[in-house]
Amino acid sequence: MTQSLHASPIRILPLGDSITQGSNDQPGGYRGFLERYLIASNVAFEFVGNQQVNSEGMRDPRHEGHPGASIERLRLGRDELPRCAAIGESLQVHRPDYVLLLAGTNDLYFACPEKATSDLSQLIEEMFQSSPNLSIILGTLLPILPGPKFWGSVVPEDVTDRVNDFNGRLAQLVQAQAGEGKSIFLADFSSCVESAEDLLDDGVHPKARVMERMAKIWHKSLIRLLEGKVQRTL
Repeated sequence: MTQSLHASPIRILPLGDSITQGSNDQPGGYRGFLERYLIASNVAFEFVGNQQVNSEGMRDPRHEGHPGASIERLRLGRDELPRCAAIGESLQVHRPDYVLLLAGTNDLYFACPEKATSDLSQLIEEMFQSSPNLSIILGTLLPILPGPKFWGSVVPEDVTDRVNDFNGRLAQLVQAQAGEGKSIFLADFSSCVESAEDLLDDGVHPKARVMERMAKIWHKSLIRLLEGKVQRTL
């Protein structure tokens, strides 16, 4: 591309948990790869958010990735450090044009998919109430392996079924919200993890190669939207 797809920089808010923040395996996580792809595509953009952790080497280090955060915590916020603002406050402060939303991993360790989907629907409703002109790209969850985790949780054996159920509900959620005239789209990450070897030893967080695959899908989604090629699954 030789000409910018947008006259002024679009504001992109990466929102989610530790996968959005990135891991020690890949500082910046998918954000670092996505930044490079957007620059190469001549897109005028800036990442926004109140956090800069795990963003070494990035031009735009800001994000709202909060390790351990449930969907409800992203909606309501928390005051203890590092602070997580309630979603309405965060959107009003950072004024994003696009939100890359990836949430639910921490919920599905224990919560049923129905509850996690209900919480996500409430979060999305509040986002659109706060910023009616917002566009949300909602990512599907990556696989989670069962068993004990270093942070003290023991993920149950049925977690794969929970993740698959939840991801299936996301398409229905997007369709329902879009039917109300909302600008919301689904980014399908089902092809990003090919085997357990694509995950770190905790069986939850993706390795760098997965982050790069995710970034390619986020990038393709944003480019299609900027070019006006609107599809509900991007």
